[in-house]
Amino acid sequence: MKKFSLLIVALCSALAVFGQDSAIKFEKDTHDFGTIAEEVGSVSYDFEFTNTGNVPLTLVNVRTSCGCTTPNWTKEPIAPGGKGKITVTYSTTGRPGNFSKSITVTSKTNGENSNKVLYIRGTVTPKEKKDQTNFQNPSTNIQPALTLSKNRLTFDLKPGDKKAQTIEIENKGSENISINFSRLPKYISVAASTPTLSPGQKGFLTVICDASKIEKEGTHSSQFYVQMNDKETRDLTNKVAITASVKK
Repeated sequence: MKKFSLLIVALCSALAVFGQDSAIKFEKDTHDFGTIAEEVGSVSYDFEFTNTGNVPLTLVNVRTSCGCTTPNWTKEPIAPGGKGKITVTYSTTGRPGNFSKSITVTSKTNGENSNKVLYIRGTVTPKEKKDQTNFQNPSTNIQPALTLSKNRLTFDLKPGDKKAQTIEIENKGSENISINFSRLPKYISVAASTPTLSPGQKGFLTVICDASKIEKEGTHSSQFYVQMNDKETRDLTNKVAITASVKK
């Protein structure tokens, strides 16, 4: 009878252990960055996951399909019901064109490893070559000089957010400069503190990013151009690159 009781206890213990399990569930397994400007340098996305099991979950390793993609992930064990994330960064420098990369996530469940594959994709637009004739005044052959304090802005927003940043500008030339803008994405609006800068005068641009006009969450890259004297030019010196990250 004693042996039978011990057998029952051992069997129940084994069933209890067998019933314990950890499971990883991602909110999404594929992210499309859309169209990205090469000069942005890099874009990132957080793959968030939940441990839907009843024992702690550990990520053993995260591997990418090429060196252009870098992962960073939650290292500590995730308790049952807890959340973690894997941040994947793709380098756009020197990589114009379409891309599709895989990320293999290895997690430990009941002492055994299991794999889950995530994917990122998008299209990188190449850098534009600098036009040496930009800003040239053909009538006087004077080269006006409008300088911007920065040529890159990053916005971190939640859906529906609207945020603003400023860029200082200065007319370092010898003629008046009228300010306007071209190729503005639909979610960006820009206003100049003064529409015309006299020689030596300083001002600023207010750049507003409206997340309510961005159709989907994720990282969105675009650019616009600051134009002078109603002459449309596209040059690295008058281009402002925008990175807008929308996330709940």
